[in-house]
Amino acid sequence: MIDLKLVRELPVSAASGLVRVDGGFYAVSDDEVRLLRFTQAEQEFYPLLDLELPREPKARKKAKPDFEALCLKDGLIYVFPSGSKENRMVGVCFDPRTSEARTIDLSRLYLKLMQTIPDLNIEGADYHNGQFLLLSRGNGPGRQNALIRVSADLTEVRELKLVDLEFGFTDLCVYQGELYFLAVKEDTQSTYDDGPFQGAILGRLDLHGKVAAMETLEISEKPEGLWIEGGEVFLVTDADDASIPSKFYRGFLDVRKY
Repeated sequence: MIDLKLVRELPVSAASGLVRVDGGFYAVSDDEVRLLRFTQAEQEFYPLLDLELPREPKARKKAKPDFEALCLKDGLIYVFPSGSKENRMVGVCFDPRTSEARTIDLSRLYLKLMQTIPDLNIEGADYHNGQFLLLSRGNGPGRQNALIRVSADLTEVRELKLVDLEFGFTDLCVYQGELYFLAVKEDTQSTYDDGPFQGAILGRLDLHGKVAAMETLEISEKPEGLWIEGGEVFLVTDADDASIPSKFYRGFLDVRKY
């Protein structure tokens, strides 16, 4: 079992994606339109969209773009929305060198995916071998987790594999050519409404989209952002409560178990 250590709390309450660039971590929240950069000594926000979200919780949830995943491609940070509603299909490409952000219309791609996965809910992303890898979380009525391979220009679905897993995907990280994932179990059959948290795992998928290994995580809130580097595992959490700050954890990966 991975021994996770709490490093710090974050100034957001619903962290959902994590990457590391030049020694600093970037986290996105599904309840924000800003990107957070943090180190041990500092933290800073960068705007992703020219949009102000309502403060009232139900109105905010309805209006938010629902950013759920981050990944790196050619030094740029790609921010993926869930696609679970019509207003949740606009992604962002952020340049950490210039702090410039440009939007990406993902509606055509997501609508293609919905022909196979009606309850589409993109939660994880990475870029590997010239293509994007996306994970759709199976927490809708159909319970369809999926591994999706998409062309580098985000227009062509190259492969879609349904993954048999009791838990629902929450993030993806490619490490040493292997596909590692986070997944959680919660009491809900909705891609929109959250449910009580019932447990989490860290696992690995083989090249055919089969679960090759997994282990339980001892953690009290949903882990939704994953980064693995140099044998270390980094996680960020979402407690589904705006009053509870997201937490940043660190542990070590025993590759012999995977």
